[in-house]
Amino acid sequence: MHLYQNKKDTLLYLLYVFPIILVFSKFLAEILILVTLCYLILFNKKVTFQIIKKDFFFKSFLVYICILIILSFFSADILPSLKRSVSYFRFIFFIIFIKYFFLTNEKRFINFLLITSLFLIILSLDIFFQFFNGKDILGHPSVSEGKRNSGFFGDEFIAGGYIVLFFFPCLLLSNINKYKNIILFLIIIFPTTIVITGERSSLFLMFLGLILSLPLLIRDKRLSIALISSLILMTLTINFSSNVNNRIIQTTISQVTKGFDNKYFQNKEFVKEYDENSINNKKNRIGFLNSGWGAHILTAVEIWRDYPIYGSGLKTFRKLCSNEKYEKIKSLNFKNRCATHPHQIYFEILSETGVIGFFSIIIIFIIILNRMFKILIVNKKEYSSILVLFTPIIIKLWPLTTTGSFFSNYNLILLSFFIGFVLSLENLDINKLTKFS
Repeated sequence: MHLYQNKKDTLLYLLYVFPIILVFSKFLAEILILVTLCYLILFNKKVTFQIIKKDFFFKSFLVYICILIILSFFSADILPSLKRSVSYFRFIFFIIFIKYFFLTNEKRFINFLLITSLFLIILSLDIFFQFFNGKDILGHPSVSEGKRNSGFFGDEFIAGGYIVLFFFPCLLLSNINKYKNIILFLIIIFPTTIVITGERSSLFLMFLGLILSLPLLIRDKRLSIALISSLILMTLTINFSSNVNNRIIQTTISQVTKGFDNKYFQNKEFVKEYDENSINNKKNRIGFLNSGWGAHILTAVEIWRDYPIYGSGLKTFRKLCSNEKYEKIKSLNFKNRCATHPHQIYFEILSETGVIGFFSIIIIFIIILNRMFKILIVNKKEYSSILVLFTPIIIKLWPLTTTGSFFSNYNLILLSFFIGFVLSLENLDINKLTKFS
């Protein structure tokens, strides 16, 4: 189907810089999404609704949003849950817009990856500057004695996750000789950039992405050398920077194995507040569950037990977690159990949408993964290139890590973007992408 009649439409080409817009202004990113919705409804209504009608994924996504709306009426806070669930209709149109922007246009696809690669280099260099200088070029300071650096993101510590998501698709450019040096440089600085952001879950997901990218990286000697160099640079940074070492290694080991660092128990005020009986009753054999993350997850589980079928409602974790009855969770961090979300998407989905919402979204995820599998089978000769393009979705859906809020606008914008990005591959000539010149 031909969705865009005017190839010179300025709106289309704003998608080239959409990842950059998302960094500097989430408000402008939201405006762009609303504009795409209006564009499709006002100028391409007939074709757009034909796409929704014929494509099983879009029909399923539409049903899922309707389920969220119905679940909102069973929410612990009905109006906010209802307003949020209704607003998710915009993501259906955004995914369609993204898919058909890249559809059958390999040059547009490559240009997007090139612009994104250059911006990732600029963002990474800004984070390095912030690490060494104490402030980035916009004046945003490092935090926690240089352990946390987020560059252009300011006081939002999400730069590592952002770079991880957009980096791996850019590896496709390594197949194009004139762009290879850009990718080689990006590979060299990428792991160390993630390390100095201090985002440990992003570091874990980086290694997951590198494993998926190995078939592409090891088939080229220069890429292999760049990867080895990058890992050496990352290791040296961890070993010779006490702040980085403390954040990435020591603190992580302590939190995962004990939940609390031993220094907590040497603090008389801490012991007095918790008292020995409380400590013995709350201590969990699994150290991770004694950490703040563990307390969030255990609280989410208890909320789900109170609202097993329909869930407590979208974005209600932040309101319910302070309930005194959730102090009974078996975690030394029970007093720190509250946050805006449980820091794990699957427990967030389960607690806020219940069994109905949980299994509904799992069906959506299965549909997406099935479409990805079919693309991989059709293009099995280019599987190494396909894997790097799929990596953002795999990372976003990976269950064994702490995460941001699944229902936040920022994360849903990213997920919607990459779903549209991946679905466009169904009609692109992958061979042209990997041999583009």
